[in-house]
Amino acid sequence: VTTPTEVLEDDYPAIASGLTMGHYDKDGSVVFYGISDRGPNQDCGDLSDAHLETGAVKTALVGSSPAPADGLGSGKGFPVPKFAPTIATLTLSGDRANVVNTCYLKRTDLSPITGVSTNVADDAPRDAWCQTTLAYDEGGQDAEDLQAIPGTNPPLGVIVDEYNPSVSIVNIDWESPSCGVILARYVPEDTVTTTEGAGYPIKKILPKSWSQRRKNRGLENVAVSPDGKTVIAIMQSAMDVKDATYFNETAAFDTRDAEFVVAAVLNITDPVDAKLVSQKYYPIDTDWRAASGLDKVKMSAAWWMTTDYGVGENKEVLIMLERDTSVRLYMTDFEAATPVDEAVWPAAFLHTLTTKAAVTERTGIQFAKKQLILDTATLEGYGDMTGATTKVEGFAVVNDCAIVMANDNDFGLEGNTATSLVVAQLGKCLKAIAEDMGYTYTPPVPTVSPASSLKSSLVGVATAFAVVFAALL
Repeated sequence: VTTPTEVLEDDYPAIASGLTMGHYDKDGSVVFYGISDRGPNQDCGDLSDAHLETGAVKTALVGSSPAPADGLGSGKGFPVPKFAPTIATLTLSGDRANVVNTCYLKRTDLSPITGVSTNVADDAPRDAWCQTTLAYDEGGQDAEDLQAIPGTNPPLGVIVDEYNPSVSIVNIDWESPSCGVILARYVPEDTVTTTEGAGYPIKKILPKSWSQRRKNRGLENVAVSPDGKTVIAIMQSAMDVKDATYFNETAAFDTRDAEFVVAAVLNITDPVDAKLVSQKYYPIDTDWRAASGLDKVKMSAAWWMTTDYGVGENKEVLIMLERDTSVRLYMTDFEAATPVDEAVWPAAFLHTLTTKAAVTERTGIQFAKKQLILDTATLEGYGDMTGATTKVEGFAVVNDCAIVMANDNDFGLEGNTATSLVVAQLGKCLKAIAEDMGYTYTPPVPTVSPASSLKSSLVGVATAFAVVFAALL
């Protein structure tokens, strides 16, 4: 722990709260897109503990004795409250990942947003040592994940955030002053955030019951269909339902331990006037319960599979990143999931049923089907390498048999060092897994993936392994 006036010896940018394939340069090299989250922050309770252990701050902190007169008992400390969440392009060179382009998220007038909490539904924002209350920023975002929308001009992308929760459309024209401008933010129906307060368009189209999500567990993943017309965004963790309106007739339950999470399917044919199509449900691995409880499980990244990997055009087949004590990637078939109308079966109510069996018995709703692609717990060499962590929040498919994963290093706080990009060679390639799930696709004209050069560079490596590909410094 350092005081706010001290400078870290090393600079550890945190640009991998989301990672995806961006494009290929003219020389065929891979360009990734990454995104930061809300910026450096820590729980006030953690800062209080640090004070009691080190005496680094001489005045009373939250949780110390005596407590501050204003009774600040919780919240987040923001040492750099004016930090603007940032998107970037990354290239690989030797053992380094290089940040090439960056642009921060902006309001309509091109002024930067911040990562400070949006409203009272989220953690109260404090200064670096939690002694002073900061104002909420209605336009603030705890940004997570980034996907480009194919076929848009100027280039547009989709991001999500852990606050409200929300889905936003942003300009990703790296050469334009408008890069990073938020063109629309889609939030739950009862969100108190306004267009006037945010400084960019707020549209309340997500289900009202989504406001029952847990603090800091809104949306951390998003996928965009290859034709650029559909978005699927999946809740990070199960909801914490407190509103008695949604309670069922059972005597006791904890919705944080529900065996599933909800996904929103949006029509973004017109990206700035999206429509909610339906909700679907993703099943959480119940074996996590023995390790630490289902309430700790997070869905942290997603990607929509394309015909290059054996799936029919725009079929709702995603790769999902699910993590707790290890990181698991699943090929997930949302085509098999029942479209659910919020007006008939509110997401918050379904969470009160807690188990998949109870939901299906009561409603007939079927869940997405999934098949394991990899698990870092059994990935040879992963646990011994630099950069091995369970805080993986982004991945990119580079070819049929290789996936790059990246960790969020929280800006170097709490002992974290540089973000690492790790490439995993799959024991079974994606097309073969798609076939196992009943998908086959033959393109009308044979094509060669531009990523084949990267695959060639991995020839001779063991069938299931991981190596540190690059460290972001």
